[in-house]
Amino acid sequence: RSDEPFDAVVIDAIMPGPSGTEVVRAARAIRPGTPIVTVSGYSPDHLGDHGATMGADAFVQKPFTIEELLEGISRARSHPYNAADPAAP
Repeated sequence: RSDEPFDAVVIDAIMPGPSGTEVVRAARAIRPGTPIVTVSGYSPDHLGDHGATMGADAFVQKPFTIEELLEGISRARSHPYNAADPAAP
């Protein structure tokens, strides 16, 4: 954990250890309000109950260009995830 500010968190949806959803929850607990982007080579339909975002603010499909990643970060910053939204996972 760092006390240094950062602009966004980018998390791979599928990785060894904690699930992408668990990492998103931990990141939200540590840095509420920080935009979170999930990335994956799997299709959104393959990612299960929470879909591609897993509670993050945006999703970017792999492989992606730097421009596509920056667009995902921009989406995450302008349309933050709202857990109170009835459509939210």
